[in-house]
Amino acid sequence: MNKASSFILPSLWEELGLPIVQTALSNTVIIFSDCPNGPKEFLNNGQSGILFCNDYEGVLCNSLVYFEKNENLLKTKRVIAKKNVLNYTKFRHHKTFCKILNI
Repeated sequence: MNKASSFILPSLWEELGLPIVQTALSNTVIIFSDCPNGPKEFLNNGQSGILFCNDYEGVLCNSLVYFEKNENLLKTKRVIAKKNVLNYTKFRHHKTFCKILNI
C-alpha cells in the first residue's frame, strides 16, 4: 500500500471500512465510486479524494485522467483524507456514545 500511487474501489455498495482508512493513513490517493454510504462521507463529497459515478461508461477512465493531471491538488486531498481518519478512531466513537448517553 505504501508504494501504491492510488487505491481504486469501484463498488456498488461499500461501508466505511479499513481499506479506506488504511489508504488515507498511507498517504495514497483514494479513488472510490460514489456508492450510497461510507466513502462519500469519508471523502467529504470529493474534497479528500476522487469520487466517480459507477453507473456511467467512461467515468472511471476520466477520474484516472484527472488523477494523472492534477498531482498538486491531489496532495491536498491526501492531507485532508489523513485528517479525516481522526473522526473514525475508537476514542472518537467513545466520545460520541458518551455524548448520546449523557455520560
